[in-house]
Amino acid sequence: MFRLMMVILLVTLVAFGLNMVIQFGGVVTLEWADYHVEMPTGYMLLIILGTLFALWLLFMVMGWLRRLPHRVDHSVHQHRQQRIQNALEQALLGIAEQDGKALTQAAKSLRHALPKTSLLPKLVHYESHRVSGEVEKADEAARELLKEERTRFIGLRHVMEKAQAEGNHPAALQFARELQKVRPDLPDTTQSLLTELKYTGRYEEAASVLEELQQQRFLPAKKSIREKEHHEQGVLLLMRSREAMVQGHQEEAMHYAEEAYRHQPSFEPVAQHFAALLAQAGTMRRATSVLERLWKERPNDLIAQQYLTVIPAETVKKRLRRAKKLLTLQPEHPAALRAVATAALEVDDTMQAREMLERALQKESHPASYQLMARLLEAEGESQDEILSWKEKARDSLAPSWRCGACGHEAREWHFVCPSCQVLDRMALRQENAAGALIHKA
Repeated sequence: MFRLMMVILLVTLVAFGLNMVIQFGGVVTLEWADYHVEMPTGYMLLIILGTLFALWLLFMVMGWLRRLPHRVDHSVHQHRQQRIQNALEQALLGIAEQDGKALTQAAKSLRHALPKTSLLPKLVHYESHRVSGEVEKADEAARELLKEERTRFIGLRHVMEKAQAEGNHPAALQFARELQKVRPDLPDTTQSLLTELKYTGRYEEAASVLEELQQQRFLPAKKSIREKEHHEQGVLLLMRSREAMVQGHQEEAMHYAEEAYRHQPSFEPVAQHFAALLAQAGTMRRATSVLERLWKERPNDLIAQQYLTVIPAETVKKRLRRAKKLLTLQPEHPAALRAVATAALEVDDTMQAREMLERALQKESHPASYQLMARLLEAEGESQDEILSWKEKARDSLAPSWRCGACGHEAREWHFVCPSCQVLDRMALRQENAAGALIHKA
């Protein structure tokens, strides 16, 4: 606005000056060699102003022509940047929406917009094949990423996940170690290494990696995370104890079992394993104390069975007294009533066994109670038809006691790795069928 006002003012002053010159008149004479020219002063001024304007216009045109290549380059650069931005937005949306076609189109756009040395098209190209489920092309793209130092991490992660999917855990462990070297600061790489160490049975190294993972945490862990880590440490120590037992190192097995129990006293496999080792070592009082503590928190027939058989040379009468202690610790619990009934049958006290079983059946309809009732009727000399009817009711009493939370696979014993889906540490006790093993073995 200011410049426009100045131009208008300048034009007004020039017009006013020309008008003054024309009104007052005057002649300008030019002589050069044999030439003689006379013209009014106003015309002379107009010629001078016209010449100056032409020179100014020529200067402006030359300046515009000089800046033209730069402007063209700038326009091309802006257009290219816009294409790159659009392609990146398309790639990010494709990743968020898991849209393989959008990622493929974004990869093509980036390949044309960026230099051949750029890694971005390769990354989007790999992601497009991965999202689209093109396994072979994704593997090929991952191999290309392995060649570059900056994208090696992504390539390693791909080949590790492929080895995991194929169940090739030794190879996956090797790739996990390389990932840890490339990015030791990432908790995810440490977690991947920890998982593969578990799968390959390297429990001692897994325990040290778990400690390293805890040290990588910047903020205090939530209660749920702390509980999960305690459980994980307890399970690792349990597996180390089992491994030491297989190798015949009883003292080492006891040490790891005790450490596992310190971390996870309420986890059945840990507590029962520790109690079994204590019993083997002749420490019966502590073994029964461990099982009693577990019984208070998680009563079931499997614990009752181990509690009643933890002292092999014990008389049946003493076993009955200890069974009654379970009932004292968990009054009217069906598993405690069945334990007393089992011990009572061993001393031929059918009256007490019947009382306990009737109370247990009032609490719940359980196949273990049905099987015990069949045993009781056999001891009382009842008819075979009635005995068979109770056995028929108990046909499901031998069902597996442990179930995988990932695939639903059932097993008689706890497994660290599910035999069916190979998932780590997802076996949980089926309370409703746990009694079957007790009655079957009694």
